[in-house]
Amino acid sequence: MTITNSYTSGDAGSGNNGPIHLRDARHAHQFFTNHNFTFAPKTKFLYHVWFEPRPEIDGNIRKFQKEMSVLVKSVDLPQFKISTETKQQYNRKKHIQTRIDYQEVNIRLHDDNLGAIRAILEEYYRHYYKDGSTSDPAYDPRDKYNEIVPKYGLDTGVKNAFFDYIKIYQLSRQEWFSYELVNPLITSWTHGDLAYEEGGGIVEHTITVAYEAVYYDSGSIGTTGEPKGFTSPETGYDLVKSPLTLSDPSIIESKSQPKLIESDTNTPSNLDPEKQFNDSFNYVPKSFLDQTAEFFNTKIPTVDTQNNPVVSKLDSAITTSEVNELTNRLNNDPEAKASFVAKALATGEGSVPLAEYNAASTDVKDIVAQDLVAKLPESTKLRQFASNVITASGKGASSLDDSSMFIKNVLNSNNDMMDGFVSGIIDNSQVQRNLI
Repeated sequence: MTITNSYTSGDAGSGNNGPIHLRDARHAHQFFTNHNFTFAPKTKFLYHVWFEPRPEIDGNIRKFQKEMSVLVKSVDLPQFKISTETKQQYNRKKHIQTRIDYQEVNIRLHDDNLGAIRAILEEYYRHYYKDGSTSDPAYDPRDKYNEIVPKYGLDTGVKNAFFDYIKIYQLSRQEWFSYELVNPLITSWTHGDLAYEEGGGIVEHTITVAYEAVYYDSGSIGTTGEPKGFTSPETGYDLVKSPLTLSDPSIIESKSQPKLIESDTNTPSNLDPEKQFNDSFNYVPKSFLDQTAEFFNTKIPTVDTQNNPVVSKLDSAITTSEVNELTNRLNNDPEAKASFVAKALATGEGSVPLAEYNAASTDVKDIVAQDLVAKLPESTKLRQFASNVITASGKGASSLDDSSMFIKNVLNSNNDMMDGFVSGIIDNSQVQRNLI
């Protein structure tokens, strides 16, 4: 018997020709199934794991390397933990990153009847630890007065690691997406457990791996030889193609199918401090890169005008003659110029950390100083620093009143500079009182 009503078949007032209220999940269908299931979730059981030992490592890990990949029962994908701190930035909560930690991953492998996985773990054990290779006399319970003390623990003389990397592949629609664990080190492993009561249970080995970084990669299966060992004859991979075909291949070859933006591993030149400094001075001491980034991120706050907007003059409002006067006074007063450079570098206005500048040669110091002076027309903060040091030095003006008038003219041409001046950034209280 067919059940129909006005809700499923149409409006009660218009018979069966009214609007249909009950439909399929069209939104989900259009999003998850279109373009050959482009946005459908990946399945958990399509994966491949490749263990790559160091070139000098030999033995069962080489002989059964491809079989080991198939014997992986389950694996965790990489996990990241970012340590952050909450700071007070003038009553505003500001979160900063302090470090990144890579969480250990667990890999579970079948305990095969041949014992290949067990043998590989044994090789790993003997590679790092002397305990498994020491002969029986070394564990004589009455060895207190033996003349020769055997080697134990990490006393193997081995310097090289066992694994070069471990690569985890996710597989989907003839594509692979990989996570490469850099410099993996096993932090623990277990050989499972045995029990009479579990007649249908199977034994598995579990290893926990720490790593130093993760490399992301992706590609089409088989085009570049990856995933490694995936279709190897040693693993009995089925190479017979499926007889199932599509009547319309355009279903999966749609030109409108979404594509990922290829990642660029190169650092943009405008974000590379080494390249910036190299282009400017053709001189990059290695110790520059070892300095803390603290100086580069330090900023002097300005008055918050977001709730009380005012129309301020543009930086270009300062006249060329005023900039030239600042430049001349700095060049004629070495002490003021040195103070100006120190303040600018300490707040990240230059391309060189202050400590590196202090240790540099005279020629390099001159280049850095001239570069900062040349930026006076375009930098409000540098002009403010220049005014401060000229006023504090007491030179470059005939009297305190002349210096005050000069600074007043400069500050009046720029509201932001005046705000900073009034807020107490200039340390010379006598000049400040005179101007206010």
